[in-house]
Amino acid sequence: MGDSSTITTRVLDGLVNAGLVTVEQLSEVNEAATADGVTPGVILAQRGLISSENLNEVLEEELGIPRVDLSSYEPDPDALTLLPAEVARERVILPLFEIEGMLTVVIGEPFHVFELDELAAELGLEIEAVLSDSSSIAEALSQHYGHAAEASSGLPEGSEGPPPAPVAEELDEVSESETYSDGHEVAEASAVEFQAEEPDAVVTEHIAVEEGTWGVSYSEEPPGQVADTIEQVVDSPEPEGPQDIDLDVLAVADASRVAVLVTDILDDAVRKGASHIHLLPYKDDFFLVYRVEGRLEKITSAPISMQGALVDGLKGYVRLESVPATLPVLGRAKSRIGDRDLVVTVSAVPTVSGQRVVVSFAPHDVAPRSLSMLGMSEAETRALHAMVERGRGVLLVCAPVAGGRSSTYYALLAHAAAVGKAVYSVERSVEYEIPSVAQVLVNSGSAVGAVPYFAAGIHQDTDVMAIDSLQSVEDIHLAIEAAG
Repeated sequence: MGDSSTITTRVLDGLVNAGLVTVEQLSEVNEAATADGVTPGVILAQRGLISSENLNEVLEEELGIPRVDLSSYEPDPDALTLLPAEVARERVILPLFEIEGMLTVVIGEPFHVFELDELAAELGLEIEAVLSDSSSIAEALSQHYGHAAEASSGLPEGSEGPPPAPVAEELDEVSESETYSDGHEVAEASAVEFQAEEPDAVVTEHIAVEEGTWGVSYSEEPPGQVADTIEQVVDSPEPEGPQDIDLDVLAVADASRVAVLVTDILDDAVRKGASHIHLLPYKDDFFLVYRVEGRLEKITSAPISMQGALVDGLKGYVRLESVPATLPVLGRAKSRIGDRDLVVTVSAVPTVSGQRVVVSFAPHDVAPRSLSMLGMSEAETRALHAMVERGRGVLLVCAPVAGGRSSTYYALLAHAAAVGKAVYSVERSVEYEIPSVAQVLVNSGSAVGAVPYFAAGIHQDTDVMAIDSLQSVEDIHLAIEAAG
């Protein structure tokens, strides 16, 4: 199917992995596309093998391509110059920014993803895609290129379009769930209570930047005050107009009202596409802040004296209400918010200003991407798989922030388990749950750190030992011992 690093190949692999097309059908599609001189997307659409809805789901869930709200983005002027206006209008593609030879573009119709390899070759750049709706892109093209851009039907040229997609079945009810408040369902909560020897022990916050955007649908509401630093958040004015979140109920601190407030905040954050919620204590106030598409968005604030009730409510959501405010704590719960099954993680740390709380969202039951989906060549994939299957030696996965280290780590764990290895993983932040892997959640703020858990795993008849980061000499010594 060609170079495994191409966008088209990764998309086609995703369609196979999702069970939407077979390998035999894909072979026929590629042959027909080559014969007709068109993209595989044209053939897939003409034959009605997949719909736009099918493809959109694969792009978001299998390949992790995020969906963005263009009202929150201002394209880089330099990026706009890289793509001629006529090309942008013809293909309904908007360039956002270019970093070190990687151009990020927005596509409105999922089938346009098959045209990106050709565009990359024309521009001499690598292309990375994000998703939005065609009407928003057409409006942005008109605004930024200075001419009206008509929104196309979005279907590949020469295609009559795929048949209407069947209505997707609703997700199964969350098993073993209980209603928290206002209809939210929370299931299978798991938590780690950290009995730190020192009261000022710090819990490190791990933000997986690459996986932070996980495909929620962004609302059409205007964004709040967006900032890059905490100081900018604090100094920015409160958003104008009526607010969805009213912290005044905290003045009464009635448990039932606080529980409703917690569910309102979670609903609001998910609806707005937030990857994290922050409660930031600062002098005499605390601030409710969302991280949306990598930037901080101020929602509202209240006196610091009212923060305790909200912190207790968030702890209660993951069943940690009994943990004293003087101790760092981390808890997780599987929950259904809106129409999504999510894993909600609550991290609370006592600081000199007050409790700092970070809530993060992650998709539930989403398998990690394979190495080929991460852009590795077939030879690189075979080499890494062989290292994992060998069962001896040390394999270090190193990368800068947002460089794919976590994704590679989980892809290797999943492969090792898939080929029958007994896998034991010590993690400071569980980003994917892999049922066939023994995953142990620890944190540097705990009196019992990663070392004892890692040492215990050596004696559990384990084929593959993994730790998500080597942070001490003891970690390194144990890793070498396990590799022997």
